[in-house]
Amino acid sequence: MTPKGRPSRTEVIGVLALATAALALRFVHLDWSLPAIEEEALPTKKAFGMWGWETGTFQLDPETAGWPSLSFYVHLLWQFVYYGWGRLTGDFAGPLDFWVSQQLDPTPLMLWSRGLSAVVSTVPVVVAWFWARRFGLSAPGAALAALLVGISPVMVRHAQMIEPDALVTMLAALAMLALPRVLTRGSTRDYVVVAILAGLGAASKYTPVLLCVSIYVLHLVRLRREGRSLAALGLDDARLGWAALASVLTFCVASPYTFANLEVLRRDLAYQLMHMSAGHFGHAEQGVGYIHYLTRVLPRALGWPAFALSIAGLVVMTRRRGTEDIAWLAAFVPYFLVMGSLSTQFDRYMLPLVLPLAVSAAVALRAAVERWPRTTEHPVPAIAVVAVLLLAWPAQGVGRFLEAQGRTSTQQAAADWFAAHAGPDTTTVVTERYGPHLLEDPRTTDDYQPIFERLDEDQAQRLFDRPFFVYQLLPMYSARVHLTAYYYDLRHFLAYDYVVTSGAVRRRYEGEPERFPRQVEFYRDLRKYMEVAADFAPGDDHRGPRVTLHRWTEQGRRQLIREHGRPDASHYRAWTERVHAPDFLAFAEQVAVHAEREERHRQAMTYYRILGETSEPDLRPYWIERAGIAAVNADDLRRATTLFRALLERDPGNVVALGNLGFVAERTGRSDEARTWYRRCIEADTEGTASRWARRRLEAMDGGDRR
Repeated sequence: MTPKGRPSRTEVIGVLALATAALALRFVHLDWSLPAIEEEALPTKKAFGMWGWETGTFQLDPETAGWPSLSFYVHLLWQFVYYGWGRLTGDFAGPLDFWVSQQLDPTPLMLWSRGLSAVVSTVPVVVAWFWARRFGLSAPGAALAALLVGISPVMVRHAQMIEPDALVTMLAALAMLALPRVLTRGSTRDYVVVAILAGLGAASKYTPVLLCVSIYVLHLVRLRREGRSLAALGLDDARLGWAALASVLTFCVASPYTFANLEVLRRDLAYQLMHMSAGHFGHAEQGVGYIHYLTRVLPRALGWPAFALSIAGLVVMTRRRGTEDIAWLAAFVPYFLVMGSLSTQFDRYMLPLVLPLAVSAAVALRAAVERWPRTTEHPVPAIAVVAVLLLAWPAQGVGRFLEAQGRTSTQQAAADWFAAHAGPDTTTVVTERYGPHLLEDPRTTDDYQPIFERLDEDQAQRLFDRPFFVYQLLPMYSARVHLTAYYYDLRHFLAYDYVVTSGAVRRRYEGEPERFPRQVEFYRDLRKYMEVAADFAPGDDHRGPRVTLHRWTEQGRRQLIREHGRPDASHYRAWTERVHAPDFLAFAEQVAVHAEREERHRQAMTYYRILGETSEPDLRPYWIERAGIAAVNADDLRRATTLFRALLERDPGNVVALGNLGFVAERTGRSDEARTWYRRCIEADTEGTASRWARRRLEAMDGGDRR
C-alpha cells in the first residue's frame, strides 16, 4: 500500500491478475447442458418475456413478488446489448428475428447470460483482497483470501448459473467492504452508501436486507464510542433515518413493481414464508440449518482446512474486537443466524458468507504467524506450505466440479436417445421434472399465439419446419407437495408412448413412502405394466439424476385397464381440495386433447367431462361440446345424448348439440327424430358450417329413403 493507504500499482496489477484467473476458471465448460436449459434461469426468462412478444410492447412488470426484480432488469439491459450486437453483425433484422433465434437455439443468449454471472461473481475476489488489506494483512495474506474466494467450488458453480445470487453476492460484498466506515468515520454519507448497497441487494433477492441489521449494530457501537446514550436505542440519530430512507427508496426504484400489486405481493410472500418455514421438498434429510451449513456447505465452499482456520479467525476477532473485527462480526453473525434458522436450505444462501470466511481464514493465519516462536529460522517457507495446503482442498473440489460439467448430462443423453430412436412428430412423452428436454411445438403454448401473426414467411418456416415432440410435464412443487398426488396415476397416460422418471424427483417420494404412497405405487406400476426402453445413470459417462424411459406395450395397457379399470369422470372429485386448480385444469385439457388426437375417444370424453364440470362457467359449454363429440366418436351414443341434451338446457340454440343429436338419432334408426334435430340445427344456424352439414345429412337420408 502507498503511504496514503491507496493500493500500489503492483497491487492493482496483482488483484486484476487474480480476478482474471478467477474469471477464466468460471468460463470453463460454461456451455454445460446447452442447448438444453437445465437450470431455472429465471432472470433471463423473465427478462426475455419483458420484451412483450405477445402484445408487441414492452412489459416491465414481472408479475411476481417471490423474487424482487432488479436481476430481471439487469438481464434485460444485457439482452439489449446482445440484441444490439446482433443488429450490428446482421444476425437480427429486427426483434422478431431475436425471438425466433431464441426458439431455434437458446445457446448464444444463455452463454451471454451465464457470462454476465461469471463476470459479476469475480467482484468478491477483488473485494476479498482489499478487505484483507484493511485488516492489515500483507499482500500474500490478501492474495490467500482472494484465491479462496476465486476457487471456491460453491462460488464457481453458481457463477455458471443464471441466478440472482451472483448479483446478490457482489452487492453484499461491496456493502461489507463499506461497513467499517460506519465505525471509523460515521458520516451520513457512510451510512447511506451501505444502505444503498443493501437496498440494491434486497432488490435482487430479499435476504441482503439483513445488512440493514449490520448497519444498526454498528450504529449502536459507534454511539457508545461517541459516549452517547442508548436510551432511545439509537433511533433518534438522523444518520440512521437517512440510511433507512436510502435503503427503502433504492429498493423501490430498483424493484418498482414489488409494491404495485398488493395482491401479487401478498400471494407470493405468503408462499415464500410457507416455503421457508415448512422446508423445501426433498431437503428433509439436511436437518438443522446451522449444522447443515457448518458441516456440509461451508466446508465444501472453502475446504475443511481453510474453513477450520476461518472459525479460528472468528474466535480471534471476537476476542480482540477491533474496528474491522466488529464490522466483520456485524456482517457475518446476523446473516448466518437468520439463514441457518430457516427450514429451507440451499448452498447458494451461503454465497455472501464465503467472502468474510475467506478473510477470516487469512486473519487467523496471520495471528498464527505473529505467535510463531522467535527463532533464527524464518517461518516463510512453512507459511507458504500451509497456504498451498489451504488452497489445495477447494482447488481439488472445483476441479472435480468442472470435470463433471464437461460430461453429458443424463437428461441430455435421454433427449439424444429420443432423437435417435423415436419419431419426433409421432412420439408422445410424459416426464417428471429433471427429465429430458425435448423440442416442443411453440404453437401449443398459448402465450405465444399472437406473435405468429407477425412473423414473415421466412421466420415462420425456420420456426416450424422442425420436428417436435408432444410431451406432458408432471407437476412438482417445492412446497405443498401433497398437491401432486392426483397426477401419479398411470391410467392418465394410456394415450402416451413413454413415461420418463427422474431420480431427482423419484428419490424424494420413495424416501418417504408413508407420506407419498400414491407416488410409490405409481413407480411400482411402471415396473409392472411398462417396459424399460433406456436407463441413464450418473457415473463416469454422465452427470445428473438417473433418468429412466418406460415404454408402453399394448399388452401392458390392456393389463392395466383389466386390473385397475378406467378412471371415470367423477374420479377427480375426491381430489378437488388436493390439487392446484390452474395446474389441474391444464393437465386435464392436455390429457383430453392428446387422447382425442390419438383416437382414444373414451378417455378424451372422460377428461372433457371433467373440464365441463370444473372450468370457468363461460368455458363449460365448450368442454361439454367436446365431451359429447368424443362420446359420439367412442360410439357411446347414450352418453352423447345425455351430454348434448344437458347442453341444450343451457343454450337451446346450440347448433353442435342440435346437429349431433340428429346424428345420434340417425345412427340409432330414429329417422323422423333425426330430421327434426337437423331442421332445428338449420334454423339456428342458417348459413353456417353446422347448417350446411345438417342439409347434407338430410339429403343423404332422403336419398336413402328414395332408394
